[in-house]
Amino acid sequence: MKPHWSLSSRCFLFACVSLLGILSARPARAQVVAPQLSSIALASSGTLTAGGTLGYSFTVTPGSTSSILFVAIVVQDPSGHTYPFLTNGLASGTVGGATTASGQNGTYTVTQIEVEDTSGVTAVYTPDGAIAYPFGGSGPSTSTLSFASLQFNLTGGLGTILAPQIASIALASPSAVTAGGPVSYSFSVTPGTTSTILFVSIDVQDPSGQTYQFITDGATSGAVGGSSTTAWLDGTYTVTQIQVEDTAGNLSVYTPNGAITYPSGGSGPDTSAIAFAGLQFTVSGGVAATPTPTPTPTPTPAPTARLINVSVRSLAGSGPQTLIGGFVIGGTGSKQVVIRGDGPALSSFGLTGVLADPVLTIHSGAGLSIASNAGWGGSQALMNAFSEVGAFPFTSSSKDDALLETLAPGAYTGNLSSVSGDSGIELVEVYDADGAAPTARFINVSARSTAGNGADTLIAGFVIEGTGTDTLVIRADGPALSGYGVSGVLAQPQLSVYDSSGKVIASNVGWGAEPVIGPSSVPSVVVAATAGVFSQVGAFALPTGSADSALVVTLPEGAYTAEVTGVNGATGVALVEVYELPRSN
Repeated sequence: MKPHWSLSSRCFLFACVSLLGILSARPARAQVVAPQLSSIALASSGTLTAGGTLGYSFTVTPGSTSSILFVAIVVQDPSGHTYPFLTNGLASGTVGGATTASGQNGTYTVTQIEVEDTSGVTAVYTPDGAIAYPFGGSGPSTSTLSFASLQFNLTGGLGTILAPQIASIALASPSAVTAGGPVSYSFSVTPGTTSTILFVSIDVQDPSGQTYQFITDGATSGAVGGSSTTAWLDGTYTVTQIQVEDTAGNLSVYTPNGAITYPSGGSGPDTSAIAFAGLQFTVSGGVAATPTPTPTPTPTPAPTARLINVSVRSLAGSGPQTLIGGFVIGGTGSKQVVIRGDGPALSSFGLTGVLADPVLTIHSGAGLSIASNAGWGGSQALMNAFSEVGAFPFTSSSKDDALLETLAPGAYTGNLSSVSGDSGIELVEVYDADGAAPTARFINVSARSTAGNGADTLIAGFVIEGTGTDTLVIRADGPALSGYGVSGVLAQPQLSVYDSSGKVIASNVGWGAEPVIGPSSVPSVVVAATAGVFSQVGAFALPTGSADSALVVTLPEGAYTAEVTGVNGATGVALVEVYELPRSN
């Protein structure tokens, strides 16, 4: 028997995630209005002398929470360094601070402005005119703030600082060294802003990976090196790094990949033409290198994480209000599944306006009706199946629906409508009722319905079980549906992925934009969706630059939800989709 995931242990049901967390917590969060920046302007001079005070005057319009926690402005200097200026607890006033004499001369620009209230709802403004709400809340998606008017020039500070450069370097000693003999490199340096050189150093690595450093002090040209010893290993020695630093601390670091970095500040070219291969040499007559035995690799267990439970919650009725939950089974063989249409049972979790008389019909991808149920009837076989998969029980006389079916790989839909023609909130659930290592698995779940905000949020729940992680492509389709003859689509859907505690893992508005990472502590990897990924999972293409939303997320075992709401409170038809990205094992 599979473990029963109780509400107190893992909230596995959609007992807890699809119902308790979704049904009570979500509507309240969706209705929160974020604070907005009403105005902002440069209060100090557009040209500052280094050491002077920078200031921005601002006013904020509070949202649902009237107390403002902070206003933050991020300023970037000419070299790309950023400086945040912060003020606490004010809805209007001035934010800024003093510049320093060591500031770099040139133009400073504002790259981001944030406003957060004491409930944690944040509005983030960027120079492209967008407003994002990474931790929930709602408000306008664009602003008319002029970031260009917030920039200023700094004078009287530091000009461009040039770091010293290696002009030339070559192996001065023979390329074949007898252990105990000298190793030497000739070099010349081009000083930067500071003309005095502190040192030039060369890191040489022996065949075992041990590093020897040759260093010379204060010279702009000459030789750097030392003597090898009879304890050196026989074999090839390579140069792994060259450094040159001046007395002001400006350091240039050269590496074999041709890159030059400046870890202590300063500037210069990004690449060099130094031929590191020409700096290597061989040693003989020393200590014969002992081959390091290659350890026998420990096989890494193949990950077993997979989708074992998918569900969709939305408004359901009859005709065009029929809730259509799609799922796809991949792999080989067959899969036993428990499919449920929950209506009256949702009332016990505090949900109102549920569908009182649902009827559940399962269709194949070809549109053929496979099975149907209106009232599960208290079957003992279904009771046992509910317990096996960890589903919450129905009362024996309830009008909730349930089916236990064995299905071949392919596409299916679970259609929920009303016997009487009424409408109400419904939950479609599909559970994996196979054993621990099935040859067939869920690879896709989707649902099309009207989506809005609060109780009208379109929600797809899914549960991952097993070792390792599972990578999923999650989409919220709105405008793209128009190309398939769907009218009244949701013009700008927002996609948010939540963990079992109701915290945002990531969100996206417009699949061409980078996902916004949320405060969830679940270890995850989130990347932007691409047209290539859509093709890989068999999803239809989304137009470039469309307002449809999508992201790719890698998640460990756990229960999650993908929720679709309308930006600025809009309502319309949307499609939520969850695809499992194929893996090699």
